[in-house]
Formats: sequence, structure tokens, C-alpha cells
Amino acid sequence: NFRPGVLTRLGLGEEELRQVNPGIIILRLPGLGEKGPKSWYGTWGFNLTAYSGMTYLWNHPDQPRPIGSQGVYPDHLSFIMAPTLLVAALLRRRVTQKGVTIDLAQAEAAAYALGVSYLEMSVNGKDPEPRGNHHPTAFPHGCYRCQGDDRWCVLSITTDEEWQKFCRIMGREELSASPKFAGQEGRSKHVSELDQIVEEWTQGRSPEEVMKKLQEEGLAAGVVENGADLIADPQLRHRNYFEHFPVSSFGPMEVPRSALQFGGMSDDPLALPSKLGQDTDAILEDLLGYDEETIQEWKKEGVLD
Repeated sequence: NFRPGVLTRLGLGEEELRQVNPGIIILRLPGLGEKGPKSWYGTWGFNLTAYSGMTYLWNHPDQPRPIGSQGVYPDHLSFIMAPTLLVAALLRRRVTQKGVTIDLAQAEAAAYALGVSYLEMSVNGKDPEPRGNHHPTAFPHGCYRCQGDDRWCVLSITTDEEWQKFCRIMGREELSASPKFAGQEGRSKHVSELDQIVEEWTQGRSPEEVMKKLQEEGLAAGVVENGADLIADPQLRHRNYFEHFPVSSFGPMEVPRSALQFGGMSDDPLALPSKLGQDTDAILEDLLGYDEETIQEWKKEGVLD
């Protein structure tokens, strides 16, 4: 996860490593790859997201400037692909007895997730535009304001059967019989009006109520949960996802544990980080070899304050 050439300068280049272990597997994760006119660029998750085209596409239509996401997708995608490649390389070594060097550019890992958008340009000559929450085959499909302060839900209706169910749930059966909204083609042509109708209905209900009503009928819907929702979420509570610490520098608090649970195994207890200076004595005495008398003298002189 360095710029190209860093490991070689440290004496840990491919040639040096293979002299020690010819079968070693080397995985490099530079932002833009090991070779090429831009390979030496320093990169970060956010500028790689922009470089790949993801920041531009992750927007609503006609938005005046790209905003994208707060997430660093190239990091996540690269570090999902990396162990998969390593496992493949290990399996290959079992057969060939040979190591391999893998050059995984993080920008290309992000671009891989946008394959359809690249094909739209390369095959059809059409520059893909941001579509926001819209979907090519689902109408309505989006994020809708609900009752309460900054409360939202998401829902997706794909088939005519689902549309009829949704109209019945909203108490608007006349919409399912309207030629204007007949079939996906009709609903796609009037998607803006459709979004207004949906939001008029969702604004009078909590996101939990919307989700419950739709999911009971087999329709895709969910709550856009905020931090307070997650802390109180009954599913997370049931799975003991939060570790409670009654005492900390900030008062009582809860910390999420690892998302992994292995059958027949238990996690080690979580612990908060040490307070500033809490381990100073142990480091000075156990690691650096200073005696107790010296440490106490330094404390009196304020050296360790």
C-alpha cells in the first residue's frame, strides 16, 4: 500500500525478497498501479473515488457540482479483492510451486465496479449521467421523506403486481388503473410525478411504519437509520453488538464489537484504550530498563508530566 518504488528503496523489492524465498507471493496496492505516467502520484481514498468516475456518478441528476459519498470505496473494494487474489495465488503455488507478484491498482478496483458505465461510453458512445436514486427498471425507486425531523425511508417497486399492491397500501387504488402509470414504461415517463405522490404518503408516516407495511406485502422497503436508531436497534441489541463501558474519559459509553461471530468461540473482552500516561511506568521500567528510583525522581521533577 505504498507508492511504487518505496519497498525497493527499503531493500524489500521483489528481487531481494525472491532471493530469500522464491515462492513468495507479493501483492502491491498502489493507488494507480506500478507502471504508467501517473503511477508515481500520491493518492487517497477520496481522490481515487473521483479519479475512477465514481464521485461524478454518485449524484442526483442536474446537480450543479459533484458531491459523491463520504465513503472511500476504492479502499473497501481493493481490500476485498486483495485477499481473494492472495487465496488464488496460494492455490496456484500449490500446483506450480511458483510465487507471483500481483499489481492491484486501487483506482482500477473502483473502476471495475463501474463496468456498465464504462461500457455505455465505449460501446454506445453515450457519456453516463448521474441518476440519483432512480433505477432503470424500478418505478418508484428512491429515498422518501417521512414523518419526523430528517426521517427517511427507501422503497423499490419493480413489477405491475408490486405496483398494484403498493397502490392498495397507500389507499390509492385508482392509480393502479390509471393509463398514465400503466406498466414500467408509463411509470418511467412520469417518475417525477410518481415520486411526489409517494412522498405525500410517506410524509404522514414514520419510516418504520412504511417499512412494516410494505415488507408485510413482500415489497422492498427499509428505514434510513441514523446513529440513534442503530444504538437502539432491536436486531443489534439481540445480537449483543454493543459493549457497555460504565466508566470512560467521556462518561458511560457503548462501543460496537467485531461483526464476526464464530460458532463455538467467544470474543476476547473489549477494552478501552489506555488513558494518557497510564502505561508510562511500565514502558520505562519493563521495556527501557529504568529503575523505580529514577522514575520517581523524574516524576518529582515534572519530567513525565
